[in-house]
Amino acid sequence: MGALGSIIAIILYSYYLVRVLRGETKPHPYSWLIWCLVAGISGFGQLDGGAGSGAWVTLTSSFMCFLIFLSSLKFGEKKIHLFDTVCLIVSLLAIPLWILTNTPLYSVILVTIVDTVGFIPTIRKSYFKPYEEAVLTYIASALKNILGILALEKYSLLTLCYPAVLLITCTLFSILLLIRRDALRRDTL
Repeated sequence: MGALGSIIAIILYSYYLVRVLRGETKPHPYSWLIWCLVAGISGFGQLDGGAGSGAWVTLTSSFMCFLIFLSSLKFGEKKIHLFDTVCLIVSLLAIPLWILTNTPLYSVILVTIVDTVGFIPTIRKSYFKPYEEAVLTYIASALKNILGILALEKYSLLTLCYPAVLLITCTLFSILLLIRRDALRRDTL
């Protein structure tokens, strides 16, 4: 399950990356930077908590998010709002808290909160520009997290927190994109 989830992560983020390079998708660089950092921290926290191959999905996602972050610097959203910057700063300030906690469970809870805050700039942008995000990527990401959860070798709050919250946020974000696209489509009729 961990290998399958990792393969899905590579495929879905590669699809997203190709869309970025073609100009079809415009990722928000702040979100992707936060997701890269958070997935890496969570992946190592999961390993520390005994997640085994279930952590592969998270660590693979971290690497792919880093590639998307790099591409977003040139091809991503250029209109950065003050609110987006506040979300980035709040997220980055949580990293020293993670280091100070020195407890894997608190670390994973903190990075899960940071990841969710990191979603806010993308949600704000996508509410107004829902066609600039690849809904299929977020649907597949929800599936990837289901596989990651099923691959966990040990179930606990430490190993389950991050992928479960990602499953929920990716699912809800996919629904938001579909609803906003439908609303904009109806407005043009």
